[in-house]
Amino acid sequence: MDQPPELMELQRELALQSWDDVHRDLPWIRDLARARDRVERAVLADPVVADDYDQAQRQYAVARHAEVVARHSAQAARVHDLTNLLRSALAQTERFDLAALRKVPQPSDFEPGVAGLPQAPPLWADFAPDATPGRMRLLDDQKHREFRLADARDRFQRALRVHRDAEIARQGALVGAQRIHFDRGAARDAEAKAHNDGLDVFASVLDGGDPAAVAGYFGLVLCGSVYPIDFPQHFRLAYLPELSELVVEVTLPGIEVIPTASELQYVAESDEVAVSPRGAEQVESMYASVVAQVILRTLHELFHSDSRGWLETVTLNGMTTQAGTARPDHGLCLVSLRTSQGQFVGLNLTLDDSRENLAELGAAVLYSCQREEPIRDLNEIDPRHVVETNVLADLDNRLDVVDLTAGQFEHLVHELLPKMGLHIKHIRSSEDGVVDCLVFDARPVLGGDVVVHAARQTQSL
Repeated sequence: MDQPPELMELQRELALQSWDDVHRDLPWIRDLARARDRVERAVLADPVVADDYDQAQRQYAVARHAEVVARHSAQAARVHDLTNLLRSALAQTERFDLAALRKVPQPSDFEPGVAGLPQAPPLWADFAPDATPGRMRLLDDQKHREFRLADARDRFQRALRVHRDAEIARQGALVGAQRIHFDRGAARDAEAKAHNDGLDVFASVLDGGDPAAVAGYFGLVLCGSVYPIDFPQHFRLAYLPELSELVVEVTLPGIEVIPTASELQYVAESDEVAVSPRGAEQVESMYASVVAQVILRTLHELFHSDSRGWLETVTLNGMTTQAGTARPDHGLCLVSLRTSQGQFVGLNLTLDDSRENLAELGAAVLYSCQREEPIRDLNEIDPRHVVETNVLADLDNRLDVVDLTAGQFEHLVHELLPKMGLHIKHIRSSEDGVVDCLVFDARPVLGGDVVVHAARQTQSL
């Protein structure tokens, strides 16, 4: 017997709450608890379903334990990523190369589909009347034989005309498919050529030492660096050729990137998730390490990609606009330093604590301290020489589901669910744009038939 859906929903709601005294006093929490008790009493009152209910409870406990283990593992992986931001960059030994950005159009094979399959013409043998046996021929006069023969010829001629018209249509579709294939190939070639021509122009300007081009080159270097998805990756750069100095402003992540829980455990007796919070000092220490790693990683990538000797000095300002880091202040500078390539190359970047390297450069992460004044402020440099890149903004071309039609929204849901590992059994949409689906989740224990209700909402829920 399936577990009562009301109880399953209530247990999930209750298990995700932190059962401290404040939450226990909330009215909606008390209502959920009373509703849960009513469902349990109603189910357990029937002895026929009691055994099945106990089995469902055990299955639910296994599923909840697996869910909490998965959440804890994901959090441990997150901590691992945060502690290895610098090491992951040091493992990349290849230098940035503009030639790697060139596009090579990939030719695609022409697939005509059914238009490339000619249909077999009709055969007279399929239409010719059957030969009359010898004894029946005496009873079958000449008139009847001629009538059957004329009818067969008429049907054969009609089949020939239908086949000829179908072949003409097929050959027309084949020509159209070939034209579309050629046009698409030409468009790919033209796009690649335009991109490569632009790259050649940029390389030519870069060879001339144009300050904006040099700043743009190092902006491309930083854009190619892979960070966790919730890191801002917003940079502003300016190159000062008379000083061989690159001024960089890096937007740092906020302290919310640090997981606040150190351990998650499932308590089956109370169907609760026991959360061991991470101490405030540990959160602050981890955040300072993340900031130090981002600063050192940025410097490493800039100096490592300087194959033409443009950089003698890099001045770097680490900025944050996130509330909760130091103080909710726009454009707060947490780190500001200036270093030469010789000084930076002498650092041992494999140290466990990146803050020691930062201290060797004469900088420190000013968390919960006063504002740090930038050594060189980008706002004081001619804005014509400042290059700005924002990786997430450039990549954010996602659909706005509010603007989709009802058919487009249903198509989007139809494409999304299989990518989530769900097999669609039935899908339908209503006049108000709501899509209801019956899907099957193949995962053991957690899987089974699931009803998905997809709706668009522009207001807060």
